[in-house]
Amino acid sequence: MIVDEHGIVWYTNFGEQFIGRLDPKTGALKEFPVPTLKPGYPEGLLDIEEDKSGNLWAGMMYQGALAKFDPKTEKLTTYPLNKEFNDDAAQPNMLGMRYDVDGKIWTDSAGHYDIFRLDVKTGNYEHFTPMNKLPDSRRGTIYGIDSDSHNNLYFTDFADGLYR
Repeated sequence: MIVDEHGIVWYTNFGEQFIGRLDPKTGALKEFPVPTLKPGYPEGLLDIEEDKSGNLWAGMMYQGALAKFDPKTEKLTTYPLNKEFNDDAAQPNMLGMRYDVDGKIWTDSAGHYDIFRLDVKTGNYEHFTPMNKLPDSRRGTIYGIDSDSHNNLYFTDFADGLYR
């Protein structure tokens, strides 16, 4: 969940397809549906972030997409992964949100331990495999990403087998 500049709480649900809004001053609660893009796959959203224009973005996990929600118009837009990347294990989760720099949003795929970069104008994703650069003994997963003021990506590496 996040709190916007007006004190409104925005949240996602790990097991259901909606973005929620809570006004702590009034207690008013509203949930906005997010479409199921891959029927039969697990539903739910994970990371939610606000861009510089006040739009909210969320990783749609096993639905294989990112969602953009405009709170002013209550319009939701989805950005599915390119077909060649949107397989059974695709799972866009976390977001790097400095697309005001170059028009691109970073996301990870927890299912493949890959990174994708969405071109918001075209809807196409670039694919990066940074974990393949590590020795097999260090292969792990990517969880938690962020981008800096130049839209350079940083992420954590949870290497497999280190704490057994």
